[in-house]
Amino acid sequence: MKRREDDPTLSAWCDSALTYVKGKRLRRELYDELYGHMEDRLSDLMAAGLSKKEAQTLTVRAMGDFNETGRELAGIYKPVWWRVQFVSKIVFIVTALMLAYILLVFGLSGGFRRPAESEIWSAAQAVVYPDCEAKLDGYTLTVSRATVDEGGTAYFTLDVKRPLPWSKRADLSHGFFVEDIDGNVYKTPNAGDWDRERSLSVSWLYSGPLADRYEGTVVGLGDAGWFELRYSSCGRELRLKVELGGDKNDGD
Repeated sequence: MKRREDDPTLSAWCDSALTYVKGKRLRRELYDELYGHMEDRLSDLMAAGLSKKEAQTLTVRAMGDFNETGRELAGIYKPVWWRVQFVSKIVFIVTALMLAYILLVFGLSGGFRRPAESEIWSAAQAVVYPDCEAKLDGYTLTVSRATVDEGGTAYFTLDVKRPLPWSKRADLSHGFFVEDIDGNVYKTPNAGDWDRERSLSVSWLYSGPLADRYEGTVVGLGDAGWFELRYSSCGRELRLKVELGGDKNDGD
């Protein structure tokens, strides 16, 4: 940054100190300020009768160590572009994390995915009794309560624990049906051969951080002591044997 008319001794000190400062324009501004201060002191010393060499030595000594001065200047003066660059990095990281979260929520997880016809899938039937719990595609299904009224309509509570916090709520509108002790089948209204007299309905109640709760109704069950809540689709099967009149959470 030395100009043609600058004193080489003073200029060298300024350049050494400013190597710690980022930004060419900022270094130029600080150089002019530092050099001007040193030049004024040099002129005063020479006016007092000192030789130029003696005045240069005293001026540089008065400014102190250029390394320490340079570090102090770097901590005080930071160029605007450096701040913008820092903020840009933060924004980029936050945006990348948000995109990754969106991809995980909407792209990688889903409730009871339906594999392609060509996909080979074999899953053992899960019959859990009396705990009434089974797993399907990472989702854990639990029947916590089941009762039947005098008219033969059964009511049950189904809790579905998601495999990941950001997994979608399970879609229970397809593939589920009920079979009683006599082999009668109770299907949901969207099934092709739905029978109003013997039907199953499952409706969502609410969602928690890791699980969802559903309420189910089986119409026309009669005096059966139990039924099986079943799922069958694309070669996968799930069976939950539900005892009527019992309550898994009697202490609640």
